[in-house]
Amino acid sequence: NNDENTLIVHSYEVANQYFQEWAQRFKDEGGSVFVGLEEDNIEQSPSVLIMGNELLINMDSDQNEQLLISIYDLNGRTIYQNRIQMQVGKNMFRLPVNDLNKNIYLLHLQGGKTNFSTKLFKL
Repeated sequence: NNDENTLIVHSYEVANQYFQEWAQRFKDEGGSVFVGLEEDNIEQSPSVLIMGNELLINMDSDQNEQLLISIYDLNGRTIYQNRIQMQVGKNMFRLPVNDLNKNIYLLHLQGGKTNFSTKLFKL
């Protein structure tokens, strides 16, 4: 009797939405969810994920650099801003997003050599 299932998703946004929903249901049933990336598994840099009330950012850098993290709502209003210090190599940041309501947001990372934007889905 095999109760394992496999789901293959080719869209980062859909995978993020699915994972958030699964993690919340798992926690509601008393489970504990650990999110981590092994070095060999980072395919997209930066990778961005909302897990509960934390924004997880994993990214590689070839220089020390300060980044401005900005989160905007769909009306263009700034919801959150913070500065983080990147180091050469792999970097992981956990930022609180307790104040974000369930919605779609735009994330922008900006620094000397970095200019990255993506959608965030808070479910």
